[in-house]
Amino acid sequence: MSVVQATPSSENSLEEMNNALTINMLKFEQESRSNFQSLQDRCNELSTTVQEQQARHSPPPF
Repeated sequence: MSVVQATPSSENSLEEMNNALTINMLKFEQESRSNFQSLQDRCNELSTTVQEQQARHSPPPF
């Protein structure tokens, strides 16, 4: 993730730093959501695999 840097070089330096912080927070939130979605997808894949294997190895019903 690239981080936006703010250098306090003008009267608006506090506003610039605030804007940079906001941008970084939004990037972090977006990356976190993406990572969570990837983990959720992988968990669903594994759950399906486990269910398929259990179905193959379960004894036949009486």
